[in-house]
Amino acid sequence: MGDGLRILQSLKNGTQTMLGCLSNIEAEAAPVRTTRTGTALSRIGRYVSGYGLRFGVFHAAEHLFRFRLAARGAVASTKGPDGDVVFLRSRTSDLATFREIFIDREYELMNLSTFPKILSVYNTMIAANNTPLVIDAGANIGLGSIFLSRLFPAASFILVEPDQDNVAIAALNVKQHANMSIVQCALWHETTRLYIRTSRDASTLKVISERESGAVAVATTTINELIAGRKDDLFLVKMDIEGAESNVLSLNCAWLDALPILLIEPHDQWQPNNNSLAGVLSIPEYRKADIIVNNKIIIFIPRRFCA
Repeated sequence: MGDGLRILQSLKNGTQTMLGCLSNIEAEAAPVRTTRTGTALSRIGRYVSGYGLRFGVFHAAEHLFRFRLAARGAVASTKGPDGDVVFLRSRTSDLATFREIFIDREYELMNLSTFPKILSVYNTMIAANNTPLVIDAGANIGLGSIFLSRLFPAASFILVEPDQDNVAIAALNVKQHANMSIVQCALWHETTRLYIRTSRDASTLKVISERESGAVAVATTTINELIAGRKDDLFLVKMDIEGAESNVLSLNCAWLDALPILLIEPHDQWQPNNNSLAGVLSIPEYRKADIIVNNKIIIFIPRRFCA
């Protein structure tokens, strides 16, 4: 009988311990569920802000099912808030990029107090039969250029992107834009060959000088080569090149004499001591520029666009 009581007591103690553990797990899971719910509501709010109430809710749901639950890499189209039809790959970083550009509007310039002057410079160039030139360095799948082309529809765009898979989707996205061309190269301060390593979800692409496991050899180009006699037309440079901006903005950068608007995503948080903006900040006209931070993007508006 004594053994039976001890067994029952042991079972009781074990049950209480298990219930206690389950209680702790439930308590820990509650904030996670709350956080996920808050994130989902925040995301729907961003969609509603971009598309309006009805279409915002619709596209938030559409994007969840079409680009998060489908097979990885499946290509499907969607429509941006401004009516642009674009192609994205499911379960990659394409949807996050779409949200940053079309929902969060990281490259938006219209809300800047200097935008009327920017537009005036743009229109003056066109009136003088000059075509404003936009360089999209680290073009990914072309969404940044599509967004900026709504602000500057008469500009010509050169999209620079080294990753072959990204280039294939970018070609689909800019097919209807006769003013856009794609250069499959890595942007660098000199013409050479480097290696790139792309993450599985295509969210990051690192340029490295030596071959590593999984790295792919690519040709490089420079902005001086890309503008080839069109230095006076250089109007805007958008740059998201995963840390290579440190070299591009400090070496062989005579193109900066043209004083274009710069939209730069620096990557110093991932590469300490990279000093990615040191080169551009060494130029007095950019130190005196209007410098605006919009999410991850730093915008430099030189004084010629502000006076």
